Amino acid sequence: MRFRVDFSQQDPAALPNFGTRPLRARFVIVGLGGTGGYVFYYLSRLVASLRAVDPNRVGYQIVLADGDVVEEKNLVRQNFIEADLGRPKVEVLSERYGAVYDMIIPYHPRYVEDPVTLVHLLSAELAGFSPTISVLVGCVDNNRSRQLFHQVFENLTTFPLVYIDSGNDEWSGQVILGARSEKEVILPPVGYYYPDILEDEDTLFPSEESCQQRAVSSPQNIATNIMAGTLVFSLLNQLFAGEGLEVYGVTFNARTGQTRALYLDQNPFLAGREYSLVEYYPFRWES
Repeated sequence: MRFRVDFSQQDPAALPNFGTRPLRARFVIVGLGGTGGYVFYYLSRLVASLRAVDPNRVGYQIVLADGDVVEEKNLVRQNFIEADLGRPKVEVLSERYGAVYDMIIPYHPRYVEDPVTLVHLLSAELAGFSPTISVLVGCVDNNRSRQLFHQVFENLTTFPLVYIDSGNDEWSGQVILGARSEKEVILPPVGYYYPDILEDEDTLFPSEESCQQRAVSSPQNIATNIMAGTLVFSLLNQLFAGEGLEVYGVTFNARTGQTRALYLDQNPFLAGREYSLVEYYPFRWES
C-alpha cells in the first residue's frame, strides 16, 4: 500500500474549478528548536531544488512559527551563531535561508497557542501565496501545543491538511504523519496512537511556563534532534517529491541508530476501509 499527494486528479465536486486547481503546498513549521531547525534546514533545500528544476514553479512555501529568541545554550545543537543572540529564531532563519535560496519565507515570531492563529498560518494568503494544501510540521516539546494541533486537524474542513509530528526524549522518539481531505480524516494524527498526549491535563503552553520550568527542560542529544529532523524530512520528501509513502510513521533510537517503520498496511485505523480516489482528493492510494 502506498499513499501520495496527486493533484493531477481533480475533484468534480470542486466545479467550476474542476481540472484547474494547482498544487500549492504550504509547510508551516511550528517550533524551530533542535528538531524544527533541522527540518527547516532540509526542507528549504528541497523547495529550492524544485524551484531550480523549474524557475517558474511557485508551488511551495515555507512558513516559520516560534516565540523563542536565540540564547547562548542554543548555539551548541541548533543552527545559530553568536551574532544571532537575542534575535527571534524565526527571523534569523527566514532572513538567512531566504537570502541563500532567493525565497520569501514568512514568519510568526510568537508562540502558536490558539486555533485562530494556527488556522491563519495554515490557510491565509501570505506573501502573495494561497495554499491548496497545507502541512503542519509540529516540532514542539509540550503536549498542550499538540492538543491544539489535534483540535485544528480534526475540525479544519476547508482544504486538505497533513499533520506530521515529531516527539522525543534524550535518545528515542517517533515521527507520525496524519492526513485529512476536506471531507474526513484519512490517516489519524499522533494523538490517535499516543492518547496520553490528549489526556495530559498538566501540560502548559510555552508562554504559561515559569522561567524555572522553561530552564528545566528534558535533555536532548544533538544526534536525536538530527535523526528526528531527518525522518520528518524523509517522509515529506517521499510524499511530495518521491513515489509516495508506504509508512505513516517511524520510531527511532539515536543511541543505537535503529529505526522501525510503521507500515500503512499494518495500520489498525485502515483495517477494512475502502478508499476512492475522488472522495479523498488530492490523496491517492496505490496497491
